[in-house]
Amino acid sequence: MSNKQKKKDLLTRREARSKTKAQISLQQGLQDGSVVRSNPEKISSRSVLPSVPEFYFDHEFACRNCGVVEVWTAKRQKQYYEEQQGEIEGRPIRCNTCRKIERERRDEVRRLQIEGMQKKAKKLR
Repeated sequence: MSNKQKKKDLLTRREARSKTKAQISLQQGLQDGSVVRSNPEKISSRSVLPSVPEFYFDHEFACRNCGVVEVWTAKRQKQYYEEQQGEIEGRPIRCNTCRKIERERRDEVRRLQIEGMQKKAKKLR
């Protein structure tokens, strides 16, 4: 057997072993809830060619504001993409605490803006 044939045989065995490991980890993830099967019919996207996943996997991310590492669970991804019709390209950037703070900040800015517009309207009358 030549070296080229040996190398080709070795690569083939490695690929088969890799596929087997991926299948085992997928099965374990499906059992423990860290992997959830997607329903592509429920996913909507404004993108021309969206990359629709076959499965959702738990995904770690660091908060943009405070740097805390959180896990975006597969179940939460399914809810966001399929039930709330979120963009399939969307990813979380803030932790729950910072998201709540940002929401309160935006609400306060809106309230102040509306108050300012009302004051301006009263002056013009």
